[in-house]
Amino acid sequence: MVRARNDRNATQHLTHFTTNARHFTTNASHTTGIISHRTTKATRPNVSHTTTITSHPMTKVTRPNVSRTTTITSHSTTKPTRLNVSHTTTVKNHSTTKTTRPNASQTATITSHPTTKATRPIIITTSFGARLGNQLFMYASLIGISRTNGMSPRIESKALVNKCFVIPSSILQAKIDTSKMKGQGESHGCCIFDAKYTKLEKKDTRIGGYMQSFKYFHHVQNEIRKHLTFRENINTPAKTFISQARKEVHKNHTENVTTVGIHVRRGDMVSNSFGYTVADKGYFDRAMDYFRKKYKKVVFIICSDDVSWCQRHLAGENVRFSTKNSAEVDLAILSSCDHVIISVGSFGWWAAYLAGGEAVYYKDWPKPNSPLAKLTKHDDYFLPQWKPM
Repeated sequence: MVRARNDRNATQHLTHFTTNARHFTTNASHTTGIISHRTTKATRPNVSHTTTITSHPMTKVTRPNVSRTTTITSHSTTKPTRLNVSHTTTVKNHSTTKTTRPNASQTATITSHPTTKATRPIIITTSFGARLGNQLFMYASLIGISRTNGMSPRIESKALVNKCFVIPSSILQAKIDTSKMKGQGESHGCCIFDAKYTKLEKKDTRIGGYMQSFKYFHHVQNEIRKHLTFRENINTPAKTFISQARKEVHKNHTENVTTVGIHVRRGDMVSNSFGYTVADKGYFDRAMDYFRKKYKKVVFIICSDDVSWCQRHLAGENVRFSTKNSAEVDLAILSSCDHVIISVGSFGWWAAYLAGGEAVYYKDWPKPNSPLAKLTKHDDYFLPQWKPM
């Protein structure tokens, strides 16, 4: 009986222990549920991410991996949540950019700018073997033709025009190799406009000839005039000479004085069988009278390669002669006058063009039916507003 009582007591204790253990487990489960309720509620973030990728041609663009998964571990029955990331990629592409196909969670708009390939400019040049007046035609025509054809003009820095004028450094080169350049010469003659120069092949080119027509460059005359700014060592003595001439003729009354430059070309043209002619005294008298009648206070400034002839035939009260200046300074003097009278030759032509005022020219040049006449067209050589006499 004692043993049976003990067995009953042991059974009761075991049952009590089990009940307590069950109660403990229930409490623990309840506690766990609370922890789960507090710590495992996940809010899905709303992520909007925009990436712009700009690529250059032939550049492989690698797409970022935008599928991201986040797992939240929980003590209860909370389900792991994958973040939903909306990713928009914009890649600019207009060329051969190779792209990787975006995955399903991406939206891709592909647009791109190609990188412009740097190209060497197409060079155009000419040779400068002549004197100043002819070189000015060559230079101005080179600029005009280059602008018409979209080419880059170049001259060697040793050219005479660069010693007289402030030529832009971008046009100057120490040495130009023309051995592999395409040559292009005149078809009709020195003083006839050649339309083929308006449609040159896109190759490095050396143009030849005198190209003495304003039609090659008059459309860029503002640029030409800017390039042909005299250097100070030439411009200063020219301005000083003109100022002194005005004072000598009109004393201290130099206001409203009109200066008229006269270029008299004789020299090698006096006895020339090719067709060159020289203007006589009668031409200069008529031209000077034209300006005397038009302006009350006039000063005539004469520059010539034959000053002694001019002093014998054209001297006057209101006439002054340039006797000790260089050819470059003479050109600066003439082009600084208000108006210009020219005889023959490219030197006087450029004096009138750079002066920009009225110009009177000798109409009996060249000699009719001469070789030079066949190479010359007045409408191509003289500006339409210039006055023939």
